[in-house]
Amino acid sequence: MDDWSRVARFGRPSPEHETIIRPSAYALLFDADGKLALAETPQGLLLLGGGIDAGEAPEETVVREAREEVGLVLAVGEWRRHAVETIWSPRELKQFEKRSVFVDATIAGPSVAPIETDHALRWLDPGTAMARLWHESHRWAISQWLGARAG
Repeated sequence: MDDWSRVARFGRPSPEHETIIRPSAYALLFDADGKLALAETPQGLLLLGGGIDAGEAPEETVVREAREEVGLVLAVGEWRRHAVETIWSPRELKQFEKRSVFVDATIAGPSVAPIETDHALRWLDPGTAMARLWHESHRWAISQWLGARAG
């Protein structure tokens, strides 16, 4: 995406801090019971995904991050949404403009051993997930996906 000025925006940048642009991608993965896959991290509950590496497509990021974080092997679907969220990272002591691509995904193969041992896979119903997710843009993406499925 080239024009991030026309997407949903969350958070307010602080003029006291430099803003670092961080491209990211996240998956909305639901099981047969309608529960959503999330990563429980020391920083909080997040959709599966994370920062896009140089030269990486958002779809590749989601597949890589899900494998590293919780050991899930994913296939990315066709659904897409874009949002920007400005956040303060207490761990890094920096302000980020997260330019996020949200995609739908399915499980494509057997689970593998995750690399990030401080992450745990959690399956929650969408309402509980939306109440507990750290990022407002993640809650928005879930509502967008649920709306698209209902319409």
